[in-house]
Amino acid sequence: MSTENAAEGKLDVTHLTVDEALRLLGVERSLIEEDIEEGAPLNADGTVNLVHYGAWLNTACERSEQTGSEPEGRVPKGCDAEGAHNLQLREGEDGT
Repeated sequence: MSTENAAEGKLDVTHLTVDEALRLLGVERSLIEEDIEEGAPLNADGTVNLVHYGAWLNTACERSEQTGSEPEGRVPKGCDAEGAHNLQLREGEDGT
């Protein structure tokens, strides 16, 4: 199922397939898949809400920064070693 709105030529960032999220974020599949395994939210249909994922990642990174690690002993894949989130939309791929 494509989440692209054909009439407007825009992506719905609240219902992205994992492949669409990967393309927009410019990251490897393992990054998002591991975050999903660690509790990153998905919509009921298995799509990614980029807003919810970003909020989850920000919270996870802040928790990691404050405690020095996640409860499971790892920094979320989208965080750098200091806990700051490092996911960014690739230039020109924001769906606008």
